[in-house]
Amino acid sequence: MIQTITVGPDVRPFPHPFYGDSWDRGLDPFHVNAFEGFNEDIKDQIRDAFPGPQRGGWFLLDAYKQEIGFVPDGTVMSREVPEP
Repeated sequence: MIQTITVGPDVRPFPHPFYGDSWDRGLDPFHVNAFEGFNEDIKDQIRDAFPGPQRGGWFLLDAYKQEIGFVPDGTVMSREVPEP
């Protein structure tokens, strides 16, 4: 059986196979708003690569609570689960 979810503020991503269910909410770290203080040339490149508003999402945390991955809201995830 396939289980599908759409990640959002109230729907966490599936647990990671190694790091488990260690997720924390935050804003898109790749959006130009996350690059305050950088020169405008770099910010223009980032704006072109990641257009649109800054989205919220879930950061995957390692055992030391460091952010090591990001899943933005609206991401559709699927996994196979055993039949009950």
